[in-house]
Amino acid sequence: MKEPHREGVAIRSDPESCAAAREGGGEALTGARTGWVFRPGVSAKVSARRTAQPRWAVALADKAQHRLCRRYARLVARGKPTTKVILAIARELVGFLWAALYLREHAAA
Repeated sequence: MKEPHREGVAIRSDPESCAAAREGGGEALTGARTGWVFRPGVSAKVSARRTAQPRWAVALADKAQHRLCRRYARLVARGKPTTKVILAIARELVGFLWAALYLREHAAA
């Protein structure tokens, strides 16, 4: 059951993120609207942007997307609170971001 956001500093009564209060916002570290479950895939728009990216970056992005979507679904299916699931996914995403920065640094050398 979704409840409306309460006004105030970082006070939320549902699993929506505190990323943005305006319409169309709500994307936090995960890059996906919280509360929405989607299947991993690449849209035509994203696919076009990927052509100029290094292969290792695209492979890492695919690996992250599949792993994080699968992990989200598993944790929610186990009955974990959605807010904790989103936080766990965001923490794991930070690990993928670290890996991307590390690989970029070592690929340039």
